[in-house]
Amino acid sequence: MATHGIALLEGEIALAGGDSQAAVEFFSTALEADDASIRMRAALELDGIYEDTEENQGYEQRIQLLEAVLADDFQEQKPAILERLAQAYSDAAEITGDGAYAEAAIQALDQLVESGYDTLAVWVNKGGLQKSKADY
Repeated sequence: MATHGIALLEGEIALAGGDSQAAVEFFSTALEADDASIRMRAALELDGIYEDTEENQGYEQRIQLLEAVLADDFQEQKPAILERLAQAYSDAAEITGDGAYAEAAIQALDQLVESGYDTLAVWVNKGGLQKSKADY
Protein backbone atom coordinates (compact mmCIF):
# COMPACT_ATOMS: atom_id res chain seq x y z
CA MET A 1 0.00 0.00 0.00
CA ALA A 2 2.82 2.41 0.81
CA THR A 3 4.21 2.03 -2.70
CA HIS A 4 0.86 2.92 -4.26
CA GLY A 5 0.38 5.84 -1.89
CA ILE A 6 3.83 7.10 -2.83
CA ALA A 7 2.98 6.69 -6.53
CA LEU A 8 -0.14 8.78 -5.96
CA LEU A 9 1.89 11.49 -4.26
CA GLU A 10 4.56 11.40 -6.98
CA GLY A 11 1.79 11.71 -9.57
CA GLU A 12 0.42 14.78 -7.80
CA ILE A 13 3.90 16.31 -7.71
CA ALA A 14 4.54 15.54 -11.39
CA LEU A 15 1.18 16.99 -12.36
CA ALA A 16 1.79 20.14 -10.33
CA GLY A 17 5.16 20.44 -12.06
CA GLY A 18 3.53 20.22 -15.48
CA ASP A 19 4.77 16.73 -16.37
CA SER A 20 1.51 15.05 -17.25
CA GLN A 21 3.23 12.10 -18.94
CA ALA A 22 5.03 11.15 -15.71
CA ALA A 23 1.86 11.83 -13.74
CA VAL A 24 -0.05 9.34 -15.92
CA GLU A 25 2.56 6.67 -15.16
CA PHE A 26 2.43 7.32 -11.41
CA PHE A 27 -1.37 7.46 -11.29
CA SER A 28 -1.59 4.26 -13.34
CA THR A 29 0.57 2.55 -10.74
CA ALA A 30 -1.63 3.93 -7.96
CA LEU A 31 -4.69 2.40 -9.67
CA GLU A 32 -3.36 -1.01 -8.64
CA ALA A 33 -3.62 -0.20 -4.91
CA ASP A 34 -5.67 -2.32 -2.54
CA ASP A 35 -6.92 0.87 -0.87
CA ALA A 36 -10.07 2.07 -2.65
CA SER A 37 -9.44 5.71 -1.73
CA ILE A 38 -6.03 5.65 -3.44
CA ARG A 39 -7.51 4.02 -6.55
CA MET A 40 -10.32 6.57 -6.64
CA ARG A 41 -8.02 9.56 -6.32
CA ALA A 42 -5.70 8.18 -9.00
CA ALA A 43 -8.65 7.56 -11.33
CA LEU A 44 -10.04 11.06 -10.88
CA GLU A 45 -6.63 12.59 -11.52
CA LEU A 46 -6.14 10.47 -14.65
CA ASP A 47 -9.57 11.47 -15.86
CA GLY A 48 -8.62 15.12 -15.45
CA ILE A 49 -5.42 14.61 -17.43
CA TYR A 50 -7.23 12.80 -20.23
CA GLU A 51 -9.93 15.47 -20.30
CA ASP A 52 -7.32 18.18 -20.73
CA THR A 53 -5.79 16.63 -23.85
CA GLU A 54 -5.79 18.76 -26.96
CA GLU A 55 -9.35 19.13 -28.24
CA ASN A 56 -10.39 16.52 -25.64
CA GLN A 57 -9.05 13.68 -27.80
CA GLY A 58 -8.56 11.60 -24.65
CA TYR A 59 -12.27 10.75 -24.53
CA GLU A 60 -11.66 7.06 -25.32
CA GLN A 61 -9.17 6.77 -22.46
CA ARG A 62 -11.58 8.60 -20.17
CA ILE A 63 -14.46 6.31 -21.04
CA GLN A 64 -12.38 3.16 -20.60
CA LEU A 65 -10.99 4.36 -17.26
CA LEU A 66 -14.31 5.56 -15.85
CA GLU A 67 -16.20 2.44 -16.93
CA ALA A 68 -13.56 0.32 -15.15
CA VAL A 69 -13.73 2.47 -12.03
CA LEU A 70 -17.53 2.35 -12.05
CA ALA A 71 -17.33 -1.45 -12.06
CA ASP A 72 -15.17 -1.24 -8.92
CA ASP A 73 -16.82 -0.86 -5.53
CA PHE A 74 -16.81 2.92 -5.11
CA GLN A 75 -20.40 3.37 -4.02
CA GLU A 76 -19.73 6.59 -2.11
CA GLN A 77 -18.14 8.12 -5.23
CA LYS A 78 -20.59 6.68 -7.76
CA PRO A 79 -22.32 10.01 -8.49
CA ALA A 80 -19.00 11.74 -9.22
CA ILE A 81 -17.93 8.91 -11.49
CA LEU A 82 -21.26 8.81 -13.32
CA GLU A 83 -21.19 12.56 -13.83
CA ARG A 84 -17.68 12.42 -15.29
CA LEU A 85 -18.59 9.40 -17.41
CA ALA A 86 -21.66 11.17 -18.78
CA GLN A 87 -19.45 14.13 -19.68
CA ALA A 88 -16.90 11.86 -21.39
CA TYR A 89 -19.68 10.21 -23.42
CA SER A 90 -21.11 13.62 -24.26
CA ASP A 91 -17.71 14.88 -25.41
CA ALA A 92 -17.26 11.72 -27.51
CA ALA A 93 -20.68 12.24 -29.09
CA GLU A 94 -19.80 15.83 -29.96
CA ILE A 95 -16.37 14.92 -31.36
CA THR A 96 -17.43 11.85 -33.33
CA GLY A 97 -21.07 12.60 -34.13
CA ASP A 98 -21.90 9.07 -32.93
CA GLY A 99 -25.36 8.94 -31.39
CA ALA A 100 -24.43 5.83 -29.41
CA TYR A 101 -22.19 8.00 -27.22
CA ALA A 102 -25.06 10.45 -26.67
CA GLU A 103 -27.32 7.55 -25.68
CA ALA A 104 -24.67 6.25 -23.26
CA ALA A 105 -24.42 9.74 -21.74
CA ILE A 106 -28.20 9.85 -21.29
CA GLN A 107 -28.12 6.44 -19.59
CA ALA A 108 -25.37 7.60 -17.23
CA LEU A 109 -27.42 10.68 -16.36
CA ASP A 110 -30.46 8.48 -15.76
CA GLN A 111 -28.38 6.41 -13.34
CA LEU A 112 -27.41 9.64 -11.56
CA VAL A 113 -31.06 10.54 -11.10
CA GLU A 114 -31.89 7.01 -9.92
CA SER A 115 -29.09 7.20 -7.34
CA GLY A 116 -30.63 10.33 -5.85
CA TYR A 117 -28.37 12.87 -7.55
CA ASP A 118 -31.24 14.79 -9.07
CA THR A 119 -30.04 18.27 -9.99
CA LEU A 120 -30.97 20.90 -12.51
CA ALA A 121 -27.61 20.45 -14.25
CA VAL A 122 -28.31 16.76 -14.80
CA TRP A 123 -31.68 17.52 -16.40
CA VAL A 124 -30.27 20.35 -18.53
CA ASN A 125 -27.47 18.10 -19.78
CA LYS A 126 -29.91 15.28 -20.48
CA GLY A 127 -32.21 17.65 -22.36
CA GLY A 128 -29.34 18.93 -24.46
CA LEU A 129 -28.30 15.41 -25.35
CA GLN A 130 -31.84 14.41 -26.25
CA LYS A 131 -32.20 17.51 -28.37
CA SER A 132 -28.98 16.70 -30.20
CA LYS A 133 -30.45 13.29 -30.99
CA ALA A 134 -33.86 14.83 -31.77
CA ASP A 135 -35.22 12.44 -29.13
CA TYR A 136 -37.61 14.35 -26.91
